Amino acid sequence: MGNCKNLELLNLAANRLHGGLPKELGNLTICLYLYLQDNSLTGAIPSEIFSLQMLTSLNLEGNKLNGSIPDTIGALRNLIELRLGNNKLNGNVPVMPRSLSISLNLNSNLLAGRIPSHLGDLQQLEILDLSNNEFTGEVPSLTLMRSLTLLELSNNLLSGIPPDFYPSTRVNLTGNKDILLDDNKDAVDVNQDTVARPLAISVMVTSFIGGFWSPLRWPEFM
Repeated sequence: MGNCKNLELLNLAANRLHGGLPKELGNLTICLYLYLQDNSLTGAIPSEIFSLQMLTSLNLEGNKLNGSIPDTIGALRNLIELRLGNNKLNGNVPVMPRSLSISLNLNSNLLAGRIPSHLGDLQQLEILDLSNNEFTGEVPSLTLMRSLTLLELSNNLLSGIPPDFYPSTRVNLTGNKDILLDDNKDAVDVNQDTVARPLAISVMVTSFIGGFWSPLRWPEFM
C-alpha cells in the first residue's frame, strides 16, 4: 500500500481490518481522503500519517486505537475534517490545524484534563464533538468560533457556569452533574433573546436521537 504514491483516495471503511495502522501510509504523499473507520484497528496512531500535507479528510473513528493524539497533527494545514471518535485515545487534545472547518469529532474516547482554550482558534469549525470523555474543569470561552453550529460536551466531568456562545451555536451539556446554569442560561433553547444580547447560550437537555452528523460527501472510489 505504501507504494501507491499517486493515490488520492483510500477508503477501507467498514471492513474487518485488524492490527496496527501501517507507517507506510505516510508514503501516500498526495492522498486527500483517508477513510479507515469502523474496523478493528489497534495500537497508536503513527505520526507518519500526519506528514500527509495534502490530506483534507481523515476518518479513523470506530476502531480500538489507543495512546495519545500525536502533536504533529497540527501540521496538516489542509485538513478540514477530522474524526477520531469511538476509540480508546487518551491524554490531552493537542493543537489542531486551523484549517478544520467541517467537523472535529473526538467523542467516546478517554481524553482527559481541561478542554484546551486553543480550540477557540478554530474559527472556521462548524461541529465540535468532545462528548463521552473525561474532561474536567470549566468550559473555556470559545467566542472566536463564530462558525460553530454544534458543540457537543455531554457526559464529561465538567463543572462551573458555562460561558456565552453565539445564538447560532447549540450546546449539549447533559451528563455533567457539576455544571451550573444561572438565570440567563436556562437549560432550554434561549435563542429568542438574540436581539437584546449579542451572545447567548442554547443548551440542550435531551440526547440526540439518530445522531447529528450530516452525511459525508465522499468522492466516488474508483
